[in-house]
Formats: sequence, C-alpha cells, structure tokens
Amino acid sequence: MNKKIVPGLIVAAIVLFGIFAAYSNSSSTSTNSKSTSGQTKFAEEDALPNEQVVTLMANPLREFGISPDGNYLNVNYEINSQFLNDRNFSEGETIYVLLEKDWDGNYSMQEIVLEKPLSGIFLKGNVTKLDIHRVKYLPDGPADMMFINYGFEKVYLPGVGDMFIDHLIGKIAINETGEGRLLALYQNGEIVPLFRR
Repeated sequence: MNKKIVPGLIVAAIVLFGIFAAYSNSSSTSTNSKSTSGQTKFAEEDALPNEQVVTLMANPLREFGISPDGNYLNVNYEINSQFLNDRNFSEGETIYVLLEKDWDGNYSMQEIVLEKPLSGIFLKGNVTKLDIHRVKYLPDGPADMMFINYGFEKVYLPGVGDMFIDHLIGKIAINETGEGRLLALYQNGEIVPLFRR
C-alpha cells in the first residue's frame, strides 16, 4: 500500500469514529429521555397567565417505592398536615388552605376553611385522614392531626438511587379555583431530575 495513502486513511477513520460516537451519544440521550413506561424527562414549566406561583417546603418524612408506573416519591410538604384544636373536619372533605408568604420567601399554611375564599392565595385540598391519637405539646393541651392531599405530591424519579433526596422545595402553580400543579422540584437550589407520567 502507498505510504502516502496510510495517513489519509487514519485521519478518515478518526473522523468517521468521531461522527459515529457523537451519533451514538445523541441516540442514547434521546433514548434515556424516556423511561420504560414511556415517561418523558421533567423540565421546569412556566406558569399560565391565570396561575400564581408559590414555593412550598417539604418535611423530612416522605414515602418512596416502585410501582408499575415507575420509581415514585410522595413529597410530604409542610402544608400536607396540620394540628387541630377542634374536629370540624371529616375525612374525604374538600377544604381550602389559605397561604401566606414567610420571611424566607416560601409559603406556609395560614388558615383552613370549608368555603372557597374570595381573595388571597389558596390551595384546594382533600382531607385524607384525621388522626386523633397524635399528640403535640401545646400550652392548651394535645391536638388532633389532619392530613391533606393537593394532587401534586406524587412524582416519578429516573432510578431507585435518586430517591434518597432531602431539603426539597416545590415550585407550585395555583389557578383561580385553588388547584395546584408542580412546576419544578428543587434540592438545595438545584432542580431534581424527575419524569412526567
């Protein structure tokens, strides 16, 4: 073989290898953007014109596991439970939670009402459980606990190893009827990679 042709063939082989590697990486990324159940990667969304945006802090306790839909995490926001001094609520009841902005910019529960508020920022929720056995030490004695679901707590993760996450803050969009949806989930200021169903 001509000695002048050999360097040219080597250069051509390197170029072709680079093109193939780039294509394979692109194809792999495209494939990995889907989970086995057809979920797409979660990217932060923008709020709609009729929505208000709040950030909610999560409590340390969360439920996670694997379901037919994939690896899931039930985020336990601070507003998912509330100690009560009375029992005017019942399981399965629809409630409205008025929110107020805290000193750190996140929102917390201000008041729980049964009628849809006429103003302010509020979330529509459902009472999932009343626990009369939990005790919180208050000046006026123990209080019962109410658990609330808003519909945006369950999220899906790429893998089991990614479930062990802490210091979570959810960015939630709320419409005029009080229905909320998750725009993004953050851990220490960084977006958590999730999958959409």
